[in-house]
Amino acid sequence: MFNKTKTVKLTFHTHQTQQLIDLFSPKLAGQLTPDWFKSLKVSQNELIPNMNSCPGVVSLFKNSINIPLWADHRITYNNDKIINVDIPGIPKGEEYHFLQQHHPDQWNRAFKNSCHVKLMSPWLVTTNSDVPFLMHDATWHNDKQVGEYNIVPGELDFRYQSGTAINMFLPPTHGDKQLTLEAGTVIAYLTPLQNDVKVIVETKWVNEEEWRRLLKHQFTFSGIYRKTKKWLERNSK
Repeated sequence: MFNKTKTVKLTFHTHQTQQLIDLFSPKLAGQLTPDWFKSLKVSQNELIPNMNSCPGVVSLFKNSINIPLWADHRITYNNDKIINVDIPGIPKGEEYHFLQQHHPDQWNRAFKNSCHVKLMSPWLVTTNSDVPFLMHDATWHNDKQVGEYNIVPGELDFRYQSGTAINMFLPPTHGDKQLTLEAGTVIAYLTPLQNDVKVIVETKWVNEEEWRRLLKHQFTFSGIYRKTKKWLERNSK
């Protein structure tokens, strides 16, 4: 018996400007392929195919979602310490709301001297489906800054949380170093962790009251994701 394709809809909500939606909306990867991929010709040698005929890459682009960076970020750091952050339109002292850093104790001080950075995404996501997604490095789009940053992967189930913060490590340095990330750069992929699905992407502007409604309810000192999932599943029975 044939498996029926499941439609999975993700709605990306923002309360920032409408122009954010017009300029840098998340899109299906097939709608926003890398420049090098667009101009790649089909190989004439069947024994040496090009990437545009690679089943793994084509399948990845078919249903993955590209998340473009929403604003320029200029980060000055030295090994695991962030020294300065500049984001257009953000006053000094307000950067914490847009870029954060976790303490190395949270990963047992592995990745020695690497700098953790958490980009606070302007998107909150709702879904009609129980299909989880993997957030991971947009490797195929990162042909110009290879090795300058690494997005760390994680599984997201948008039934229980709506955030799309992006975590990365910057490599160890020899003195102060500056990394500039440009708006429009595809910074991460969201890939469904289930086959036979058709992904639909929608973006939506909401007011601040609706935005706050979509945020997690901060009701516990620890384990908020696990406890939220437990209570939502219990209350849906």
